[in-house]
Amino acid sequence: VASAVRGTGGNPVTALQAAAALDVLEAARRSAREGVTVTLSAAPAGEESTAS
Repeated sequence: VASAVRGTGGNPVTALQAAAALDVLEAARRSAREGVTVTLSAAPAGEESTAS
């Protein structure tokens, strides 16, 4: 990760993988804030997933 940030190495994950990780983090925050179970949809490769 450090080399990618410095511009001397490749990214360790794809943009889609990073977006999926953010979906999980946002769902966890929403669950904690609202006290509800948040379900993530499994999106096909190349498509966005959304929390519901």
